[in-house]
Amino acid sequence: IATGAHFMLDIAICPRGAAAVPRALKVDAVMPEHRHGMNYRPTVAARGPGAYRAEGLLFHMPGRWDLLFDVDTGAGTERLTATLQLP
Repeated sequence: IATGAHFMLDIAICPRGAAAVPRALKVDAVMPEHRHGMNYRPTVAARGPGAYRAEGLLFHMPGRWDLLFDVDTGAGTERLTATLQLP
């Protein structure tokens, strides 16, 4: 992932145990140290059961970014976070 360039993510979400496949997914990103997020709102499209593609993401500056994945389980929302460091 390059600073200042749009990118996309292909995401697979596996349900826990006998739980149902997630109903929806939202993706966002923030820079905790700077207390702001991206300047763009990504779009997320379902690609099959538990499979999604997020497009239109852009990290406009280097540093620590937390990718946020809000998973709609049908019984509530779970947030998963992945941290990236851009040089």
